[in-house]
Amino acid sequence: MNRRGFLGVLGGAALCLCVIGPGMVAASQRRLDANALKMQLHTTNRNQEAYIDRIVRMRDDGQLPDSILYGAYHHAVQQHRNRFPHFVMALETLARRSRIPLPPAPR
Repeated sequence: MNRRGFLGVLGGAALCLCVIGPGMVAASQRRLDANALKMQLHTTNRNQEAYIDRIVRMRDDGQLPDSILYGAYHHAVQQHRNRFPHFVMALETLARRSRIPLPPAPR
């Protein structure tokens, strides 16, 4: 096999990985449930827990995309303190950009 043939095969394999890879990653992610969110965001009272339940219910009903929930979650867990307020802020920002109405958050 000459050099061009080898590079063609190698490039095709790399292209395959680029196209198939993201789909495999998305399929392997578990859906966040309410209990995991409450534990990771360190909710401190029943109002915060009820808000998480409403947000997860919105996601389950198809009113809120998984990508928005994951984005807000990943932003919040990178913070060392006050994860819940960071989650709410990121969630409201992402939902506002997508024009998705959210229930009022507990303050």
